[in-house]
Amino acid sequence: MIGKNLLSIPPILLLIASMTLVFAPPVRATAWTTVYVDPAEYSAPSIGHNFTVDVSINNVSRLVGWQFRVDYNNTLLQATWTSLTTVSLQYSNNLLPFPWNATKGINHPAGYVAFAATYPNDPDNPFSGSGSLLKINFTATAEGNTSLTLTVQALDSISPYPDYTITSIEYTIQSGSVTVIPEFPTILIMPLLLITTLAAAFLGKMVWSRKRKDALISE
Repeated sequence: MIGKNLLSIPPILLLIASMTLVFAPPVRATAWTTVYVDPAEYSAPSIGHNFTVDVSINNVSRLVGWQFRVDYNNTLLQATWTSLTTVSLQYSNNLLPFPWNATKGINHPAGYVAFAATYPNDPDNPFSGSGSLLKINFTATAEGNTSLTLTVQALDSISPYPDYTITSIEYTIQSGSVTVIPEFPTILIMPLLLITTLAAAFLGKMVWSRKRKDALISE
C-alpha cells in the first residue's frame, strides 16, 4: 500500500509543476520604454485657463532620435506655445521643423502639435534614462473633454563605438486627456435657486411668526 502511494507521487508533482508553468505570469528581462503625456489627466477649472503638459519618455537607452505628434480637439483647446526641455537641448543638434522657434510644430487649424529631433551632439553619450522631450502650453477655449492623442512616428537608439548603428526602440504609448470644467455648472443653478427660494421663504415665515407673537404679547 505504501509502495503504491510512493509510486503515485512523481506524476502528481509533475502535474503541479506543469500547472505552475502554465499559470505563472510572463517575466520580461527589461521593462518597456514608454512615451507618455504628463499629466495623463488634467482638469482646467475655467475657460481661458492656461496649463502645460509634457511629452515625456521613461526607461530609454541610448536615445538618438524621436518624432511624435499630439492631436487634440481644437474647439476646446488651443496650443499657444511649446518649449524645449533639457533632453531636447542637450542631446540633439537637429531639431525639426527648421528653424526651431517657440511656435513651430503647432498647427491650430488641424489641432495637433508635432515635434522631431535627431542625432546627438555626442554619439558616444546619447540620452539614457527618463525625462521630458517637449513642453506644450494649452489655453482652454470651451467646456468639454478632449483626448491628447499621442502618436510616435520614430524612436531610435544608437549603438556604441565603433558601429554607431541606428535601431528602432520598442515602446508603449500613454496618451492623455483634458476636461474643461465650467466655472459654474448649469446643472447646479436650478437646485441652488430652489434651495435659496425655500430658505428665504422659511426665514420670512419665521420673522412674520415672531412679529405676530410679539404683537399678541403686547396686547
